[in-house]
Amino acid sequence: MVHAPYGGEAGGPRALTLNSEHDRLLEVAQTYECNLLDTIRTERANLVDSFQKQRAILEKSLSEQQHIVQESLENQDRLVATARQDRQRGKNTIENLRSEFSQLRAAAAERERGLARAGARRVAEDGAQAQAAAADGPGRLAPPDGRREERLPLNRV
Repeated sequence: MVHAPYGGEAGGPRALTLNSEHDRLLEVAQTYECNLLDTIRTERANLVDSFQKQRAILEKSLSEQQHIVQESLENQDRLVATARQDRQRGKNTIENLRSEFSQLRAAAAERERGLARAGARRVAEDGAQAQAAAADGPGRLAPPDGRREERLPLNRV
């Protein structure tokens, strides 16, 4: 008789139980491994989904931030252009005011020269009238309107 390990006869009922126990343990191990692999695959799929959602959220956030930055750059460009236009408009206004002031100053100077000439002429005319009045007779002044009076002969009775 041949003895099988663990005390039984080879091919005996105990050998069947060992083989069936071994098969059962292999089946349990395979089931455990399959369940473990399924759990790992499920967790991995959940992580991949979570990462994809996070990635989509981050991409959306990044896209919004890029849009905000682009809008701010456009607004900055508009503000700079507006400031330049305002500055140029201010320069043009100041230049126009300077030109107008120069024209007004020149016109005022010309008017002052004209008034000075007219005043000098009037002084000369007044001086001439005063001389004429002095020549006509003492005590008579020239009329205020600058015309000479004609003398009428006096009838003495």
